[in-house]
Amino acid sequence: MPKSNRVLVCELSENMMLHMADSQPGQLPQSFTPRRCANSDDLISAIKTYISNNTDGTIEGIGLSAPGWERDGEMSLTHMGFSLKREQIKYALHIKRLHLLNDCVAKALAVPQLEDTEVRPLNQTIPQPESPMALIAAGHGLGLSYLVPHGLDSHAPIASEGGHSDISANSEREDHIIAHIRKRFGTVSRERILSLSGIGLIYETISQLDGHKVFMRPSVASIADQAMQGDPVAYETCGLFSSWLGAMAADCALIYGAGGGVYLSGDALDDLGNAFDSESFNQRFNSKARMKVYLSKIPVFQIKTNHLQIKGLMRLFDDLKPTNIPFH
Repeated sequence: MPKSNRVLVCELSENMMLHMADSQPGQLPQSFTPRRCANSDDLISAIKTYISNNTDGTIEGIGLSAPGWERDGEMSLTHMGFSLKREQIKYALHIKRLHLLNDCVAKALAVPQLEDTEVRPLNQTIPQPESPMALIAAGHGLGLSYLVPHGLDSHAPIASEGGHSDISANSEREDHIIAHIRKRFGTVSRERILSLSGIGLIYETISQLDGHKVFMRPSVASIADQAMQGDPVAYETCGLFSSWLGAMAADCALIYGAGGGVYLSGDALDDLGNAFDSESFNQRFNSKARMKVYLSKIPVFQIKTNHLQIKGLMRLFDDLKPTNIPFH
């Protein structure tokens, strides 16, 4: 395949770092070029430079994912303070094919093709064929997307802002913690809690309620280490995060009918590592009274592979790959 038939995939993260890579359709990129972007002009300049330095000047198309939502050809990046306009990017880069996706939707695209070695089962349930699937991504924010069956062995990803739904309590202790946070922020969304900063917020809130002074909020990795060493505040923090994530996963399973599975990903889970309490997660996941039997048929997986967005973006160009080259 000539070099001009290559495609470019770009992943923009909430820390404003753009990772770019080109590859033949059907093949995953082997290396990535990072570039910090403070605005849309920086992003366009970075992509132009990459194309000039790494290709023969022409590409079949670009797949770009970012943590925002698109309406009328414009993606709003609320955490970054700027937006991406589809036609502006296409015009500046002289390309006809541009896929502009929410980052969680890009991740969801990769889910149906994940290998067994790329996921960790959190229960012993088998996915139901031709069924919807849900993806929850807990990182700097809380992303949510789901996939619905669309033809034979195919799923269509659906964007969602469900991470901004309200969190709920299941005990007096949880009531007190959420009420304390509500005094500071007003409505307490799931993203406020089920994110990297949220884990620190839980720790800080528990410390304050129990009369402990916190001079500096610890990192998630530090909280995880303390929990594994038996620190009661850190241990409760990890347990609550895991429980609340289990509650959200159960809600997603019920709302979407996710017989194909609920998939968990994100830096928050990665940083927690072994401090993620799968027992607390499963207990809360299954605590839905009469719907416990229904949920017992829903598999849950933690994704354990890197560059999930890139894998998903490459799926957008399946129509360009030779039929004799399997995607991997």
